[in-house]
Amino acid sequence: MDNQTIKTTVLIPHYNNLEGLYKSLESISSHPKVRVLIVDDGSRAEQRPGEAELQKRFGQKMELVLLLNEQNRGIEHVLNQGLEYILRHFPDCPYIARLDCGDICHPERFAIQERYMDEHPEVALLGSGSIFMTTKGKLFTL
Repeated sequence: MDNQTIKTTVLIPHYNNLEGLYKSLESISSHPKVRVLIVDDGSRAEQRPGEAELQKRFGQKMELVLLLNEQNRGIEHVLNQGLEYILRHFPDCPYIARLDCGDICHPERFAIQERYMDEHPEVALLGSGSIFMTTKGKLFTL
């Protein structure tokens, strides 16, 4: 993938939710111009993502980077580790997006957000709406 075209790196913290991670990655796979950084927070062996499996399933659709931690330190440490990695290794990537493991993206999320940020350089932080589903199937929006 041509790094020059990547404007957004998506940071996904992961802990013992391999099925949710795959669901999130599948929803991102329609966004060919993003890089995904997965930071595992010491998941159990059977829930730990493997580099080979990730590349096999998603490597043709997106650029993937995987960081594995041996022990669980908490999401705030994992997010800071991911931010530091992005700033050090991808200094020319102007946007960092965040996605919780198991969440699903709208097909145009990153394109819409990139366009908005490009058109409004005074904006430093941008959020998005969310639709939630209760365990009983009821939907609500924030």
